[in-house]
Amino acid sequence: MCSLETELKKHSHDLQPIEGGCPCPTCSSGTSRALLHHTVTIETAAAHGAQMLILRDLVGEPLTYANVCIAVTMHNVVFQARLMGGARDAILAGRFPEYLKKFFADYFGHTGYPQWCCDALKSVGVDLLEGLENPKVIPGDGARWEYA
Repeated sequence: MCSLETELKKHSHDLQPIEGGCPCPTCSSGTSRALLHHTVTIETAAAHGAQMLILRDLVGEPLTYANVCIAVTMHNVVFQARLMGGARDAILAGRFPEYLKKFFADYFGHTGYPQWCCDALKSVGVDLLEGLENPKVIPGDGARWEYA
């Protein structure tokens, strides 16, 4: 599962959807990170005509900053539903700590675990870093965590 800060420059040339394989309308329509970034930062669709039509079909209106927000929100709602559904299943199966460890490894393992997440979960008995060799931990208190 993936989230996205559309304003970050690293997305400006990324023609992939927010998350490959995500069933949300935004990702499944093929709307690219570059299109979302471009609209949020520049608010013009001329450079992305074909993808503009995809997004127009997705939200039913011309491409605007507000419609990009709707498209990203559609992804975020599906992301949260999938995350919470997995958490619920893990709780019912008695595997919630393992679920958390896998989610965090998949989501943050390649860039670094947020220190505040590690600290918060450790305070309730879940050590995200247990058994990992030299895990990267990103300092911060979580007040403004920017991952994507």
